[in-house]
Amino acid sequence: MLGIKFDITVDKTITPDMGAGKDFFYKEGSFSWWKNKHWEIQISKFGEHVDTLFKIEIDLKLNGQDHAGPKFYLEVFGFMLDIHVYDDRHWNYDDNRWYLPDEDEG
Repeated sequence: MLGIKFDITVDKTITPDMGAGKDFFYKEGSFSWWKNKHWEIQISKFGEHVDTLFKIEIDLKLNGQDHAGPKFYLEVFGFMLDIHVYDDRHWNYDDNRWYLPDEDEG
């Protein structure tokens, strides 16, 4: 599957104090017609000094890891947008499949 990640970071000591962090928007839910699938959208501001000037992540991995699903993440000067559709199941790395509902994940 496809995944892209790019970021530009600097030393925290040269960035201005952003003040307290704040969540401007957070919403989550599930799809009644799509078993085990959920979604979340978050817009936030990180607090204090930030070290990331720009970051973008696009992850299109639909399985092979816990809570897999398409994700878009953007961070610019301490502000963040995160959109994620994910599976609520955990991945069984030994058998290369999702754990079954009655199966021990340990």
